[in-house]
Amino acid sequence: MGYLSVRQRIRLVDCVPNPEKCGGEGGCKGATAELALQYVQEHGLSTADGYQGGYQSGGDGTCQATHTDGQKRAVSTGFEQLPANELEPLLEAVATTGPVVVSVDASGWASYAAGVFDGCPQNATINHAVLLVGFGTDNETGMDYWLIRNSWGDGWGEEGHIRLKRHQSDRGDAGHCGVDTAPLEGVGCPGGPPEMPVCGMCGVLSDSSYPTGVHVSRGPAAEPMGGGGGGDIISASLGGVESFGRAVSELLGGPR
Repeated sequence: MGYLSVRQRIRLVDCVPNPEKCGGEGGCKGATAELALQYVQEHGLSTADGYQGGYQSGGDGTCQATHTDGQKRAVSTGFEQLPANELEPLLEAVATTGPVVVSVDASGWASYAAGVFDGCPQNATINHAVLLVGFGTDNETGMDYWLIRNSWGDGWGEEGHIRLKRHQSDRGDAGHCGVDTAPLEGVGCPGGPPEMPVCGMCGVLSDSSYPTGVHVSRGPAAEPMGGGGGGDIISASLGGVESFGRAVSELLGGPR
């Protein structure tokens, strides 16, 4: 399926509702991966590059209807949120299902150019969403890493990617566990706990999810604020998971 167009990623920024103000106030001011994945499940995203307006082209952030009957739409049947701060479920999901959207503290990432990054302290403030696409071990250093696709363009890092140190545990110091004292900047909601535990380098284990049943549908258009339509399945591909993941990364991380 390839990547969703830039305009359809912008559509997510404009259209995903955030009534509880979890992780921000919606639009360019933040949301959560789960809200974006729920929107895709209910409404889908057109595979055409036809979204008009948007925050990058002078739009006011108002969601614009773009679907027409018979138009191909990328949709999902749901999404899976993995257990917070657990290593094995994330490893299994990336290895067997495909890319996963994860939330991280990217405060120190601006100057990253190459190599395995290990510069985050154990206490991390989650403030960015990215796409976890794989894992491995560096041949020169022997350091285990997560391979992550960022939303800052191909000129950043290793062709748009960062390799983040991967710990072999999700407990205590061995799991690089700490506390996020400002959860509203990441995935927290007003009235929620003032602190949340985070594990893994830059808090990478703290919040992760991925869409399920990704396919392309040709069916009735879904209204931006209503339930999603049905339609005949044309094709299915794990590439769709990466498309949705990158779109969610754009929603949570790109505009910030």
